[in-house]
Amino acid sequence: METATIIGRVSKLDEERKVAFGWAYVAKNADGSQVVDHSGDIVDDMDALEDAVMEYVLLSREGDAMHTEPVIAKLVESFVVTPQKLEAMGSPNAGLPTGWWVGFHVDDADTWVKVKSGEL
Repeated sequence: METATIIGRVSKLDEERKVAFGWAYVAKNADGSQVVDHSGDIVDDMDALEDAVMEYVLLSREGDAMHTEPVIAKLVESFVVTPQKLEAMGSPNAGLPTGWWVGFHVDDADTWVKVKSGEL
């Protein structure tokens, strides 16, 4: 199986709303190749990923900087992208990876500066 490592980055900023958008987790690239995450793990069970995302959305929706900091952001957008969902939406060949797309409103001014600069 061909694998690739992906490093997360902000894909879109809404400066007026202080929202950063991007892939929280990519399980497979758009070409179908498996992605190895930062921990060296792979997710090939999209139902398990979707269950984890639903639990997070139901119970938390809070974000921090690098998983160790105080809460500085709130989830405002969440979509688990799967080939089945894209097909149901009429875009089966959308060229998107399989994974979890998010948007976070950043509450903390210092953190927002770091997000905008690319530091975070």
